Amino acid sequence: MAPSKSFCAESKKDVDPNNNENDSLKKTSKLKFELPANYKYEVQECICFRPKAAFECRRCNHYICGRICEVCQQHPMVTFLMDFHCCPCCSAPTTDIKLSQLSLEEIHKIEDGILPGDNDDFN
Repeated sequence: MAPSKSFCAESKKDVDPNNNENDSLKKTSKLKFELPANYKYEVQECICFRPKAAFECRRCNHYICGRICEVCQQHPMVTFLMDFHCCPCCSAPTTDIKLSQLSLEEIHKIEDGILPGDNDDFN
């Protein structure tokens, strides 16, 4: 037996095409969770790919080009092997290494400069 036309019309009123119930039925309310007023959400920035910089050791005055080893808050298990854990010249800890006032280019000019020899005449 084929369904009557009136039956099909009534069924369309109760259910929409997506098989969801119409607004005539009560919808369940979603759970809401409110955070306390003193709650602070801080997003830690990733420092893994920070740029290289020029540093100077306070103990031996050696210039270092690179990065000082730091722990990333987002990736605490990641280690960069070329980051400095101490001064490569005198093994001073990173607390004795400060950011240099000279740029990387100025440091390279100093390192690549030709020093005067014993036979050079300055008179």
